[in-house]
Amino acid sequence: MQRMQACKEILAIWSKFDDKPMDTLMKVWWAKQVGGGSQRPVSLIKQHFEQYGVAGNCVDLSLWLIEEFRTAGIEAYGITDDINAERSHIAVIAIDSKGHRYLCDLGDQWIQPIAIDAELINHQGSV
Repeated sequence: MQRMQACKEILAIWSKFDDKPMDTLMKVWWAKQVGGGSQRPVSLIKQHFEQYGVAGNCVDLSLWLIEEFRTAGIEAYGITDDINAERSHIAVIAIDSKGHRYLCDLGDQWIQPIAIDAELINHQGSV
């Protein structure tokens, strides 16, 4: 049996984003407001979500997710193939208290994070 589902500590943070769909409209709107493509800080992303009900693109969501993980004491970092490419994409790697890594991709609206360590994927029984 393959076990790719994330552990409870990762899922607890992930579930905070159930009501935060990815959108590019807020990113475009913000760029027009500031006259360029500057990245919003997480505090402003949160404020805009409260005001307008939209969160942002994959970069915005990843930065917010990383902050939530770190606040909960979970190591996390962003991954991308080329952040400067026009069609770049970013996701997050989160590491649980046992050192297991999970790929978390809010930008693609995955149902939940998945384990990426071979020993978890091939493990028999629970993680």
